[in-house]
Amino acid sequence: MYVKKPARRWLLAATTLVMAVAPALVGIQALAGSSPTQSATLPRVDVADSKRPATVSRPAAAVDATATSSATGLGRRSALLPSKNLVLESALRVDLSKETVRLPLYPGKADGQTVWYVLLDASDAGLAHDLGVNYAPKLANLGIGCPECIQTVTLEAPTPQHNPFGPAVVDFKGAPDFSPTRVATPGPTGFPLAAFAPGAVAGPGYSPFIKIAGSNVVYSAPIVATGEAPFDVVHHTNTGDRVLGIHIAPPSPAGQFLESWVDILFIKGFDAGEKIVYISTDAGQPLTA
Repeated sequence: MYVKKPARRWLLAATTLVMAVAPALVGIQALAGSSPTQSATLPRVDVADSKRPATVSRPAAAVDATATSSATGLGRRSALLPSKNLVLESALRVDLSKETVRLPLYPGKADGQTVWYVLLDASDAGLAHDLGVNYAPKLANLGIGCPECIQTVTLEAPTPQHNPFGPAVVDFKGAPDFSPTRVATPGPTGFPLAAFAPGAVAGPGYSPFIKIAGSNVVYSAPIVATGEAPFDVVHHTNTGDRVLGIHIAPPSPAGQFLESWVDILFIKGFDAGEKIVYISTDAGQPLTA
């Protein structure tokens, strides 16, 4: 998605999900950092696989240990990636066959419309651990010289009777417009492109980087869908172009938590010589978006 920002600074939101061989890796996020203070947090039910209660509704994470690729390329290309390889602990599964990652999906509002977002990074180590997202301290410096790069949001506070076991709704100042049609017309030799246009554009007040009013902690929380079902995951008129599936959970029965989720296409790459997959949701340049 294209996020228009001052010309002196453009943003690329990218989060590392897994390493294909080793079990640990740092998260990737743009810009420079320091340590923020903690005063508010986005609510989250247990995020780490080992901490989830048995009553949580979620897909199985079984892995076929024999499903591997040839010795070249990016290694394993089928089945589900083992949870020990995940860097983003809140990820529900990484499907190498479909090249998608399944992430918890959270409700929000923007301009009176329902929106749906994912959590990827936080600038506070403790909150990142609690939420199962990447610790990205450099996010804390994002607002230096670019206050509009961070969207200040508020949390709705329903009574326990109205929301007994779910996340609070986040009120965003703006949202993406997913209605444009993505254009990528090859040039005579492929690249550079003869014509291009992003398939989603940030609306007024929107940024994928947020902080809760009264807190200095910065989160990467991109909106990936707007409105209510049905969600268009073919032409992407109300979803991000890399969104391939969305499940909105029904109301949770007593004592249970039914989780909403989204499937997003990942990108293969390398970091420090290691094979990784990651997701990218936003950019500050139309061609990159």
